[in-house]
Amino acid sequence: MHISMEDFMKKYRQENVILIDIRPHAVFIKGSIQGAKNIPYTILRKFPEKYLEPGKTYYIFCEEGYYTSKIIDELKDKHYNIVQIDGGYEAL
Repeated sequence: MHISMEDFMKKYRQENVILIDIRPHAVFIKGSIQGAKNIPYTILRKFPEKYLEPGKTYYIFCEEGYYTSKIIDELKDKHYNIVQIDGGYEAL
């Protein structure tokens, strides 16, 4: 599932969403969307059960969308509800 950054920001302002920034920590600390939890791609793909629960919806982004697409493909059979924010952080 995908959502544009514009539509996500509307939802973000109106609802309590679970937001995950999968960029490396060194990039995350330079700036992110307020409230985002940093779980780098390499960690999330190895240990999704540690960070994600089936039944919850997670909005995930990286810098431009490449790694978000990859993680969605890797986790699609594990029944996690992940929404890709199109364009990633660069779309802000």
